[in-house]
Amino acid sequence: MRARLCFLGLFGCVVLPLPATGTEAVQSIYQGRLEPTTERAVLFDELLTDGFNRRVSIGELRSGVARALSQTDQDPSVTYAYALSLLKRGMYDDALRELIAARGSSDQPYHPAWRASIWLLMTRKRYDEGFDLLTRFAEMQMRTDIGWSSPAVPLENARWIGRLLAGLDLDAAFGGKARVRQEETYVAIEGMFPKPHRAALQMGVDDALRVRAELEARLNRAADEAGDARRAEIEKEKQDLADEKLLAEKKKEELKLTAEEWKQKLDAALLDFGKRIGEKQREYTLLDTRRQTLAQSIIRVQQQVTLLQAFAPTPAEGSNVPGFDFQQQTTIQQLAALQQQLISSQLQYNATLADMEQVRLLGMQILGERAALIDQYQKATGQLVKQDQAIDKLSKKFETKEAELAGDAAAPDSRETRRIEQRLKSFQTYVAFDLDSERQQLIDAHTPLPVLPNEEQP
Repeated sequence: MRARLCFLGLFGCVVLPLPATGTEAVQSIYQGRLEPTTERAVLFDELLTDGFNRRVSIGELRSGVARALSQTDQDPSVTYAYALSLLKRGMYDDALRELIAARGSSDQPYHPAWRASIWLLMTRKRYDEGFDLLTRFAEMQMRTDIGWSSPAVPLENARWIGRLLAGLDLDAAFGGKARVRQEETYVAIEGMFPKPHRAALQMGVDDALRVRAELEARLNRAADEAGDARRAEIEKEKQDLADEKLLAEKKKEELKLTAEEWKQKLDAALLDFGKRIGEKQREYTLLDTRRQTLAQSIIRVQQQVTLLQAFAPTPAEGSNVPGFDFQQQTTIQQLAALQQQLISSQLQYNATLADMEQVRLLGMQILGERAALIDQYQKATGQLVKQDQAIDKLSKKFETKEAELAGDAAAPDSRETRRIEQRLKSFQTYVAFDLDSERQQLIDAHTPLPVLPNEEQP
C-alpha cells in the first residue's frame, strides 16, 4: 500500500526537553473564572444533560443558559457548555457564534472555546479562518501577562497545535491552496515559538505521526490478509478448472468418431496438449506469484527510502546537533543499501515479467497448434469436437492474466482496508473532539476534590 508522507517531515525534527504536562493542567483550563463547588458541578451537569437531550427545546435550553449565566457572573464556561449542546444537535453555525462569545478577550482567554472554534472551522473546511485563528491562538501561548492556571497549559496547547497541523489532510483541498497555507502556518508558528514551545509543538507532530504509522502498519497487515484471501480464491478457481478439464476429457472419450485413425490421433494429441498447457499454466502461476511478491517488496523499500529521505536532518538543521556527521553518514549508507535493494528487486521484477510473457506466448502457441489440429480433423471427418470447454477456459485464463499484467492490477482491498484508509484521512483521528468527553471535562473541572480525613481543619 502506498503510504502518504506527512508534510511536516519536510521541516525536520529536533526534539527538545518538555516540562511534564498532565490531567491537572488540561482540566484546569475548563474552569473559567469559577472555583469548583458541588453546586456548580450540579449546575453544569443539569445544563449539559438538558443540552444533549434533543427532547428539550432550544427555547428551554436558552432559558437554562440565561439562568446559569446570571448565577456565574457570565462565565465563559457556561457559554461553552451551550455551544457543546448546539454541536450535539448539529447546529454548527449557531455553535460557532457561541464559541466566539465563549473565547473571551485575549487577556482572559477561555482555551477550550479557542480549541473548539479552530477544530470546528477546520472540519467545516473554512481553512483560511481556521489558520488565522490558529495563528492567533499560537501567539497567545507566549504571553506572560495571562494568568495561566498552570505553566504547563501553554505547552499543552502548543502540543495540541502540533497534532492539529500534522493531522490535516489537505493535499487536494481547494486546488492545493489549503496545503500551502498549512505549511506556511506551521513555519510561522515554529519560527515564533521559543524553545520549550517548539518542543511541545514537535511532540504534537510526533503524536500524529505515531498514530499515522500505527494505522499504516495495520493497513499493510490488512492488505496482506486480503491478498492471502484472494490467493486462496485463485487456488480454488484453479482446482475447479482442473475438475472441469477432467470432465471435458471424459466427455471427449465418449465422442463417436467415424474415422478410427483420426480418433486415435486426436485423442493422443489432445492428451499431450492438455499436459503441455497444464505445465505452462503451472509455470505461469509460479511466475505470477513471484511477481506479486517482488511488487510488494519494491513498495516496502520505496516507502522506507521515502521516509528516510523525508525525515533525514539537513546540514542546516544539524549544524549544532552533536553526532550529526555520524547520523548523516549512517543515513547515506542506509539510503545506498535501500537503493541497491530497490534496483535489484526491480531487475528481478522485470525479468519475471519477461519470463511470464515468454510462457504466455508458448501457451498461446500450443493452443494454436491444438486449434490447427482440430481444424484439420474437422475437415477430414466433418465432425466437431463439442466438449472442449476445459482447454478453452485455459485460453481465457491466459487472456485474463495478460490483461491484469498489462494493467498491473492493485492488490485486492477489503472492508477492513477501506475502514483504515478512511481513518488515515480523517482529521478526527489525530485531533479528537468528543462531545461526551468535553461534557465530562466541564463537570469534573467544576467538581471540588474530596477532602481526605487528615486534611480536615480542626
